[in-house]
Amino acid sequence: MTKTAIILAGGTGSRAGGSVPKQFRMLNGKPIVLYSMQAFRDADPSTRIVLVVHPEWTELLRDLLARQKDVPEYELTTGGSSRVESVMCGLRLLGAPQRDSLVAVHDAARPLVSTEMIWRGWEMACLSGAAVPVVPVTDSLRMLVENGSMHADRANYRVVQTPQVFSHERLAKSYSQVQGRILSRFTDDASVVEFFGHHVALYEGETENIKVTNPMDFIVAEALLSQRNG
Repeated sequence: MTKTAIILAGGTGSRAGGSVPKQFRMLNGKPIVLYSMQAFRDADPSTRIVLVVHPEWTELLRDLLARQKDVPEYELTTGGSSRVESVMCGLRLLGAPQRDSLVAVHDAARPLVSTEMIWRGWEMACLSGAAVPVVPVTDSLRMLVENGSMHADRANYRVVQTPQVFSHERLAKSYSQVQGRILSRFTDDASVVEFFGHHVALYEGETENIKVTNPMDFIVAEALLSQRNG
């Protein structure tokens, strides 16, 4: 069973916008994107790693990784202006789907993904063809209704994470049918696969697999990494 990790390295905006993608920022001495690359490599050294980044940030990403130690072998391709378009770019690089091949799509902004979680994704996708990691909702929820809002039972909901893992053939076929549709209706890869009639299985995510977006997230991630490394 061959495995490929498409890692979305970010940068949907122009360099003229000024801010460097958060995936390029340093976290405990390493760029955020490198953590995901190493996690997939450590889970299975045979995994093909593909980075997808906005065209205007490709050289900066290459330069950034060239200055680091222990960088897994990787391929780099340019992405689009949305998540869906970027995943499509990554799939085009892979070419025709190979029999018995799996593809994981992961947000580089989740640097704390563990090798154990990655393996759970591979194993569930091998059984089901489409697998998404989730964690329970811990906050109380309210659902908006016509006249205001009402309580929603959080036991019926889960928070979705990445990596989302699929049969290469199933993912590629689903994305090939996206052309001409309203891309904003698809919030992640599972929504694309599900829209075209495929069941999506769930596997156990991890509360530590946070998405680093805001300043507080960096503080939490640094603390978790320090705890992990003893």
